[in-house]
Amino acid sequence: MKKILFLLIISVFTGSCGTSKKKPKSKFADEYQKRILGNVMGLNRLELNASFDECGEWGGHNESFDIYRENKILYAEYIEDIVDCKNPYDENRKIAERKTIRLNEKHEKAIAEYLNSLLEIGLKMEFPYHAGSYYQAVMNDSTMILKYHSVSSSWKEYERLKIVLNK
Repeated sequence: MKKILFLLIISVFTGSCGTSKKKPKSKFADEYQKRILGNVMGLNRLELNASFDECGEWGGHNESFDIYRENKILYAEYIEDIVDCKNPYDENRKIAERKTIRLNEKHEKAIAEYLNSLLEIGLKMEFPYHAGSYYQAVMNDSTMILKYHSVSSSWKEYERLKIVLNK
């Protein structure tokens, strides 16, 4: 009985000391780590928003790009609304434009450049006013929140992004 127990312990020990091979990363994880916006997948979405000031201190219209991945393909849903400046407190905004854009690598690079610009400009101080334009980028899991309040009515980096994404 002692010999059987001894052999069993030895076999378990030598079996567990064998060389173990590292499991390769899944192709799924590798694929998304190589992508610029690899973190945008599943329930993770990137929201790019802009609010303008054509109604002065009461604000103006809003634009947004909701970036998400579906079946490994990256999309952006663009929504632009309109507001009646004669009645700026009216919450009944109308959708002026809505479209879904299939994004490619060029679009991803433009988004990354925009986020970098938003980070840099957001760290600089401008005097706060009631009027102006607001730009923000938010990951819906709150891992990234970037904001910028511009005293001018438009920001060239956002306008550049819109042109690239709408091509």
